Amino acid sequence: ILIRLKRFEMDVSLYPFTRDAVEEVQVGARICRRGDQLEIRYQVNGEVSALVLPTPVGRAERRDQLWTTSCFELFVAAPGIDPYWEYNLSPKGHWNSYAFRGYRKDAATAKVKPPQLQVSKSETNFCLHVLLQLPAPLERLTLLQAGISVILEDNNGGLSYWAAVHPGTKPDFHDRRSFIVKVF
Repeated sequence: ILIRLKRFEMDVSLYPFTRDAVEEVQVGARICRRGDQLEIRYQVNGEVSALVLPTPVGRAERRDQLWTTSCFELFVAAPGIDPYWEYNLSPKGHWNSYAFRGYRKDAATAKVKPPQLQVSKSETNFCLHVLLQLPAPLERLTLLQAGISVILEDNNGGLSYWAAVHPGTKPDFHDRRSFIVKVF
């Protein structure tokens, strides 16, 4: 008997790479698969006023180097194969996606539809809600691996790197050992 799930949901806690990250915040995400789409809700709770989390712009654009400031990231791949995709999502609404043939190898701008982003923010909470279409090679696969990560810039210009795991000696979200979230 084959049982096909219509919806898969998972909560993921993210942890800073170093202890000197902004101590007054907690970071997490909820990921949900709906057929050929992923829905991710990134959550930052606590002293969000200590962070650079700008208001969304009127017209979001595809941009490079979003990770130089606060950026919400998703890495997704199929188990057992080298290629993977990276999504960079800015609180401003800007975004980009890259396709890699292997670990940081042959990066190319991915041919994907623009994600839908929605931001809500209060004094103690920031939420980035994202709906994105999976890349065509991953759409029909029943099992995917994901790495969920966040870069937060504080008001002094310092960056902290958040992920479910940090398997190396430096923050490296491309490390496939950090793709620990199984998405069905």
